[in-house]
Amino acid sequence: MEETKQRLQLDLDISLQEIDRQLQQIVQNKIEFFYQTDTQIVSPINGVVASIFVKEGHAVHEGQPLLVVIPDGEEPVVIELYAPSRSIVY
Repeated sequence: MEETKQRLQLDLDISLQEIDRQLQQIVQNKIEFFYQTDTQIVSPINGVVASIFVKEGHAVHEGQPLLVVIPDGEEPVVIELYAPSRSIVY
């Protein structure tokens, strides 16, 4: 009787270890799936992209600026550009 109880406990321990291994594999697969799927980022405003700070495939952090959008609007946007004279071609 005691031998049967020990055998059943051993079988239970082995089964629980296998379930833990399967759960770890599921978690790993889930993580890989989320990293491989496309993420779409939508601007809260309409406009024209003026600058892009990151490249496709780069990791980014929450709150990190990804690009600059010049908003569409009624008023024209005036931009002043300061450049050294050696950059100007005559």
